[in-house]
Amino acid sequence: MRKTVKIIFLLGENNSGKTTTLNLVYNTIANNSPRIPIQYGSKTDFESMFIYNNQHVAIYSLGDIQYKVIDAIDKYTKLHTDVLIIAYNLKFKKPLSKLRQNNTFIQINKTFDRNNQFQVNQNDCNNIIANI
Repeated sequence: MRKTVKIIFLLGENNSGKTTTLNLVYNTIANNSPRIPIQYGSKTDFESMFIYNNQHVAIYSLGDIQYKVIDAIDKYTKLHTDVLIIAYNLKFKKPLSKLRQNNTFIQINKTFDRNNQFQVNQNDCNNIIANI
């Protein structure tokens, strides 16, 4: 039987701060459970897995390519992850619940405020941490 994974999607448009927010989440978790993230094409996109609050928690920031999101869900399900935190671009047509149906989904809409972006990224980070 396939394990149910709690998937926390951070939903946002291009350049809305999804990856920046997930880097804040990474830094918050890494203070308690250091890991080296696997970097992707940019200096900011990454994936990493931790044990945090007695749960296997993974973060995947490469949310602008839909098939990569689906691959990440499959990968971290096979690794018996309890919580997967993942960026997801709002440009995609496929509903989140159709990606992989046997999971629990939490959707967090990325807050965007060009004048106060650091604070809204931190608030979104806190919201994600509270949902782990």
